[in-house]
Amino acid sequence: MTPAGGEAPPLLRLRSVTKVFPSERGPVTALSDISFDVEEGEFVCLVGTSGCGKSTILTLVAGLLEASDGRAWLAESEILGPGPDRGLVFQRDNLFPWLTVTENVRFGLTLSANRSRDPAEVKALQERADGLIKAVGLDAFRDALPDQLSGGMRQRAAIARALVLRPRLLLMDEPFGALDAQTRERMQAMLLDLSQSQGTTVLFVTHDVEEAVLLADRIVVMHAHPGRVVDQIIVDIPRPRHVRMKLDPAFARIRGRVLDMLHASETEEESVA
Repeated sequence: MTPAGGEAPPLLRLRSVTKVFPSERGPVTALSDISFDVEEGEFVCLVGTSGCGKSTILTLVAGLLEASDGRAWLAESEILGPGPDRGLVFQRDNLFPWLTVTENVRFGLTLSANRSRDPAEVKALQERADGLIKAVGLDAFRDALPDQLSGGMRQRAAIARALVLRPRLLLMDEPFGALDAQTRERMQAMLLDLSQSQGTTVLFVTHDVEEAVLLADRIVVMHAHPGRVVDQIIVDIPRPRHVRMKLDPAFARIRGRVLDMLHASETEEESVA
């Protein structure tokens, strides 16, 4: 579905996506009429109060959940199920405890290598895995098992594993939410460097407004009951960025705008209750 004029469509498109879950008290609308785009190479953060459906959107885009209404496309293909064109990183690293860092990162290559009889292609994939291990700062720990790593190091390995097959879209669901503040800042800095060097398109869920402003090109702000998009904010802070930018006036301005929207959502929910 290429737009008139021959321009390429956004990498990700959601149009009027609604998700209703059954419950003992009747249907519950988790998402209502969600529409937004993600351009190739863009870093987009979903921010909203608890229960607004941020993670549900990610699950739908991953192809692990079917919408009740509406449609979603990745490039020109409608999303009808999971696929290697999307990489996923969750709050829990989900590494295999019996595999080393290298084996975990290369795990996604197994099927690709089995499909390929070209030794050069297999070697190139293995070299990419090794390069990603180095890029996320785990070169000295490539033979370590997950229980020998800190929480931040395990998430680094999970991110490398998600990127190894060159997905067109990286989906991240609060990947740093369980980490302490200092580790979270180091992970944010690493992700900034990695996403820029790899040119990766990212859809990132977070409850941390500062994290969203630091990482994103654009922030999609959501309200709950039902989950819906209320605004999209362009983060017009130049790249490359670093964690010290949190002290800049431009950073504070955008942070304040997002917080005002979230506070309006909380006030709205309290008045309804």
